Amino acid sequence: MSWLVAGDFNETLSNADKSRGPPRGAAPMARFRQALVDCDLADMGFSGSRFTWANRFTKERLDRACRNPTWGNMFPCSRVLTLPLSRSDHNPLLVEVNSELVVTHRTPKRFRFEEMWAQHGDCPNVIQKGWMMPSTG
Repeated sequence: MSWLVAGDFNETLSNADKSRGPPRGAAPMARFRQALVDCDLADMGFSGSRFTWANRFTKERLDRACRNPTWGNMFPCSRVLTLPLSRSDHNPLLVEVNSELVVTHRTPKRFRFEEMWAQHGDCPNVIQKGWMMPSTG
């Protein structure tokens, strides 16, 4: 069977998942890590902000997605995105489920000419080489 569990676990895996405020207790974090081991679950990591909960004084990563090895083998290119806050004090998580690597093509940046380049001694050679290169489109 394959498993994906995501949500607010109300505990961190380590004090690296916390910013400011008093450190979390070692025993509850150790119990949380052991619970993941006992359930054969692994944290999927994240893209975006590390912290998923905040108050006026502290930020913590309390929300996460965990998967078992079977799920990880079925969907090896999945990822977890931390989305921006909206109406809650927790950031929502988006789990992108992918069995294959998804390649996104970015639009090339627009070329902008800087007047100072014309003053460079090698400018005519660079332009001539550029015009000689084959291009499509």
